[in-house]
Amino acid sequence: MAEKQPNLPQLSWLRAFEAAARHSSFTAAAAEIGVTQAAVSQHIRLLESYLKISLFRRLRRGVELTAEGAAYLPHVQSGFGLIAQSTRELFGTRSEGRVKVISPISFACLWLAPRLKALSAVMPNISIELSTIHLPQNYLAQDAELEIRFGQKPFPGREAVQLTIEKLVPVAAPLLADKVRGSDWTKLPRLSLSGGRELLTQ
Repeated sequence: MAEKQPNLPQLSWLRAFEAAARHSSFTAAAAEIGVTQAAVSQHIRLLESYLKISLFRRLRRGVELTAEGAAYLPHVQSGFGLIAQSTRELFGTRSEGRVKVISPISFACLWLAPRLKALSAVMPNISIELSTIHLPQNYLAQDAELEIRFGQKPFPGREAVQLTIEKLVPVAAPLLADKVRGSDWTKLPRLSLSGGRELLTQ
């Protein structure tokens, strides 16, 4: 007897998770998949129990991903994308081309992934292979046609086009903000960002 594949949740659980994350709604996910809202909710509860982590915060209207859910989503979508690509290449119309894209995981989850469905509708014969990176030096180990990076050009060997403008805003817990009101908050211990960032000048 073949051994069971370890650390592999059921496909129906992952399908419910991916659709609910994309729509921020169990109800919309159920309509897309063709099951009841209760079935989607149950699939996601089973997945969360299997992973021993909460993937969603349940809100009065809809749901939103937890940090762990947001980190998991692009990997699940990448897995589904690989299955879809393989199916098209083996059994469907031959793809006109494959484009490999690498991106920071936060940008892939919050900006890029929600737009892939619309791109697929416009360019159905183009396969997108999305990979995420964590550190700037990881770009050197990848071979991709498109790279999404934080920072300002030039990037050696690449032609760069600006997609967005990053805005960073300092935040603090309300109790801490009340204590330092009127004083120099820049002297407080801070959580800092690392890696390439845009250097904006006034």
